[in-house]
Amino acid sequence: MNPNFDSIAVANHPGVSPTGLRIAVNMLMGKQVDTTKLGGVNGLSFVIPLAAVITSENLDEGLAMCEGKPDAFLLDDIMTDEEVQQFFK
Repeated sequence: MNPNFDSIAVANHPGVSPTGLRIAVNMLMGKQVDTTKLGGVNGLSFVIPLAAVITSENLDEGLAMCEGKPDAFLLDDIMTDEEVQQFFK
């Protein structure tokens, strides 16, 4: 309706929770966190990659990722245990 409207969508996906659980289980198992792999404002956060960032430049690609999916479909991602190991020594 407004061709000059520009926006960005960043998927804050539900996969953050199971990824956090994988990190917590590793910590409870006694694995040592590699603090050089932490980030965020205070340098003490596990920074988990976004599942998707959709802008006007890649909107067609984002729409293609959702093609044929139900209306409630989410661009989601869960880090594998192998990927989570990057945070540990």
